[in-house]
Amino acid sequence: MPKVTGPSPSSSSSPATSVLRRNQACHQCRKRKLRIQYSDATKPCATCRRSHKNALAHAEPGVVVPPEPVCTYDEATTTHASTHDGPKSRYERLENRINELESLLRQQDDGTGQSPPQQHTPASVGSSIAHSPQNPLPTASNSPTSTENTFVNVPPLQYSAMPSTTMSDPVLMGAASAFPPPYPNLPPAADPLPTVISHPPHQVPTPPQEDMGFLFELLWPSWPARLPPPDLLHHLVDVFFNVHPHANRILHRSTFQAALSLSPTSPDFPRLCVLHAICAAASFYTTLVRQPPLPDWQKQPYKLIFRRPNDEPSFGELHARYAHEAQGEAVQAGHIFETVQSDVILSWFYFTHGKWVEVWVASGDAIRNTIPLGLHLTDPTTSFVRGGKRITLLPPAKDSVEDETRRSTFWLAYAVERFQAVGNGWATSVDDKSISQTFPALLDNFQRGIGVPLKGRQRMNSKDILTYHPVDQTDSFTLYVKSSILLSRVKNFNSSFPLNQEALDSLAAPDQHPQHVDPRSTAEFQKIEAQIWAFRLNVPNHLRNPIVNNTVDGHLLAAYFTQYTSIILLHNPHTDHRDITCVSTQKILTAVRGTLEYVYALCDTSFDLTLLDPSISTSFLMAATEIIRIARARKEDGLMEEALSMRNDFDVIKYAMSRMAERLPIAARHVAMIDRSLEEFEAPVGAVMGAIEDFENACRTDVQGAAADTFVPFHTYAILQDATTPN
Repeated sequence: MPKVTGPSPSSSSSPATSVLRRNQACHQCRKRKLRIQYSDATKPCATCRRSHKNALAHAEPGVVVPPEPVCTYDEATTTHASTHDGPKSRYERLENRINELESLLRQQDDGTGQSPPQQHTPASVGSSIAHSPQNPLPTASNSPTSTENTFVNVPPLQYSAMPSTTMSDPVLMGAASAFPPPYPNLPPAADPLPTVISHPPHQVPTPPQEDMGFLFELLWPSWPARLPPPDLLHHLVDVFFNVHPHANRILHRSTFQAALSLSPTSPDFPRLCVLHAICAAASFYTTLVRQPPLPDWQKQPYKLIFRRPNDEPSFGELHARYAHEAQGEAVQAGHIFETVQSDVILSWFYFTHGKWVEVWVASGDAIRNTIPLGLHLTDPTTSFVRGGKRITLLPPAKDSVEDETRRSTFWLAYAVERFQAVGNGWATSVDDKSISQTFPALLDNFQRGIGVPLKGRQRMNSKDILTYHPVDQTDSFTLYVKSSILLSRVKNFNSSFPLNQEALDSLAAPDQHPQHVDPRSTAEFQKIEAQIWAFRLNVPNHLRNPIVNNTVDGHLLAAYFTQYTSIILLHNPHTDHRDITCVSTQKILTAVRGTLEYVYALCDTSFDLTLLDPSISTSFLMAATEIIRIARARKEDGLMEEALSMRNDFDVIKYAMSRMAERLPIAARHVAMIDRSLEEFEAPVGAVMGAIEDFENACRTDVQGAAADTFVPFHTYAILQDATTPN
């Protein structure tokens, strides 16, 4: 096609010639004052081709039409083209700017500013962090732990308080420049479950906030201000799914990560309350965010074990606060179900911290909000209310994945509310009699999106749900949920029986005061106890052992620990540890030995105990507490050999709790509590009495305004009551 040669760049003295760029109107269209319709960069242009075709079709006789369209244009000069940069050029300039900033930062770190800095492209920032000579991958020779699976040895970055509108860390700023967000450059969490390696915090000088804020807003113009940078958020989500014991039940991983890859302005982008809650829960398991150091329990007063620190909020605490604030916006937008998921995840976070008031509030909100959503029922439309139609705020599920996600979310809300109730004397939020929800489907069916018909599946009000476990409907998570029902029945009996005056009057002998009735003689007590002991009799064969070949099934292990914890809770109010023939003492001792069997097996593995459900730490605490109480009674009776044997068992449980305390604050607090119990065992009885009285007085602090600071679970008071009971 003909082209018109443009003027030479050096001919500045010649008159300015109108030079046309490609994709604009050619000379013919410009003369006819027409505009090109398609910016397809093809010559001749679409307008000239259409005009030529029309001329061929309607040519008059004797008129010669050229065989090809006449479409001429000017060649754009290089000087003029350089002023019109495309997206690639703009990205190159951004990359160069990032490299310059990183060079300045490295010169500041070196102190001299003379050594040439190592250049990194944005796409290689993450890999340079993980594989640099200063940060080698952990091997058998340099790893501080003997476990097989570890995180990449990444120095933790300072994210104690994330800026609201700018990103202050240059390393992650460089990593964030590798787009799109579904492919983060930060090292992904290892799968199978990893062990975090601790390193000293890495301080990085920050560039001017104006430059980094402008760059971040340019790359992610619609990114929510309070969320972590995209790469860090994707890393935390990966850690959450790979490490947290319940993550793959409350969320469908592939569906959630697909939604996370969308633009934040998309209506299918995950709700902010859920994302902030995930950031809080996942912060325990990565060194990319800094965790506040645990207090020195040797210097911390015993009564302040569960006191909230007055320090600046950590990364997890900050995002837990953001999650609460985002819940209000979600409710106003009609996303109540997402607020339930957020509350459940926050309950796990608070439970792991040992923040009893916060976990009580969050878990109570979660389980209560499931009622108007109809999540506590298998079929929300079946009822005797308003002509057989129950009103629910949720529309019908779109598919089997969404239906099972709702079902699993309800049971996780139920379970965490029941497990936290072990540590207090308060009533549960929802009565078991009002629940008729079906138990969750098998994990494999849920992950693959296979719908399972509801007909024939066990539900809360089915017969013998605690003693009959169908093979095709039962996995470790199902048993975990059923174990929480065991706890619920024990909890309800212990809290309601003393208040049931009618039952007390009917059971009391003619010459006996109703308050002196032994609950162990009632049919309800005996039924609950029989259900607890029969819990594992019909378990499928492949679910009988939670520890196989150095592999630990966390849900199954928690279920079996909960069985023994239920026995301890049921008999604890009726135990006389100084009476060797006491039936309750013997049954508690049997439950403690069952707990020890799994503790010994657990300690023989290299499994990272910090990846277990935090309720297991409570089971450890109660078993260790009962061992010390019984051992002290044997010591006072002169049975030193038996007392020392129990003392050794106590050390094994403490060792397991210490391994959990490496990362989980709740386990660290429980270790401090049993250390105090051990002091009571080794000290003379007279010397212990004064310390116990001081602790009792400290625990009687006014609950208004100080409940969260001085609250201690009720099984701690059992130690005090036992020690202060006269012989």
